[in-house]
Parts: sequence; structure tokens; C-alpha cells
Amino acid sequence: MCGTLGPLDDLQAATSLLDALVKAGVDGVMRTEEEEKTTGYWVIIPPLPTGQQAVAVVERLKRKGVKDTGRFYRGKYRNGVSLGIFSRRENAEKRRQQIAAKGFQPRVVPRLRVFTRYSIEFRTAGEAAETVSRVLQDYPGVEIRPGDCAPGTQGGGAGQGQSIRLRGPLQNDADDRR
Repeated sequence: MCGTLGPLDDLQAATSLLDALVKAGVDGVMRTEEEEKTTGYWVIIPPLPTGQQAVAVVERLKRKGVKDTGRFYRGKYRNGVSLGIFSRRENAEKRRQQIAAKGFQPRVVPRLRVFTRYSIEFRTAGEAAETVSRVLQDYPGVEIRPGDCAPGTQGGGAGQGQSIRLRGPLQNDADDRR
């Protein structure tokens, strides 16, 4: 039996699961993948050429009664102006319209965060498949996805991200970075 367990959002849980499988005699590989998710919506005035111009816009906003503003000091929106972050796009759009009505040109942009997700690819022989099910009793919610047992594959996962192969309890003998 070959397959993939996961995904798990927590490195400690993934490491614990992999260690439990290895201790039970199942060879496994931990894979990591980064996933970008929208966690909210920013209302911004896009970056201006200089910090002084950004400060001037913040002052103009204050004079027009707009509170809760802030300048971006670094990153992608450096010298832009934040006008709030919202969990729902509709609320961000309402704020954008309020600011536009005061003579500004704000935009709504997604706030993105990168999350790391973990999965365990495994391969067992014969009755060892029952071992995987027994180990998973201590990890509720972890899914088993059957995989490809063709030679040269571990568990048939996507092959994306990074992987760490363990052949004994917490012994890292190869790092298969792709």
C-alpha cells in the first residue's frame, strides 16, 4: 500500500506522525508545500514616489475627516497608505467608496499570507497497511489518499515542495529537495 497522509498545518504534528509511522516500521517522507491564501482585504492608496508624498496624503485624509490611516514603510506597498483591512470584500469596497467620495483614488487589494502545509508519503508491504490505520487513530482528521506504488515513487504525492525521508526514529538520512 502506498499513499499520502494529510495535509497537516502544523510541523510538530506532522513530525510526530512521521515519527510514529517510522517507529511502527513504515517508511515515510514528509513533504512541505507553501500555499498562498487571502486572509483579508486592504483598502489602500497605492504607493507614491516618496515618503513625503505619502505623509502629505495622510495629512489630507485627516483634514477630510478620515481616521484610521497609516503609511506603509516597507514591502510591496512602501509609501502607500492603508485605509483599513477587512475580512469581507464587501466591507472593503464600502470603505473604498467612502474614501473615493472625498476625492481620493483608493483600491481594494487582497491581503495574502503564505502558509506551509505538510503531508506524509508512505509505502507499506502486506499487513503493514493495518499499522498505518492504527497509527492514525491518534491523529483524527488526517486523511489517507491512496498513491502510486510504482518503482521510484514513495507514496504518489504531488512531488512539489521539499521532502525529508526518515528510515528510523528521527534519523534524517536524506533531504530530497526539488
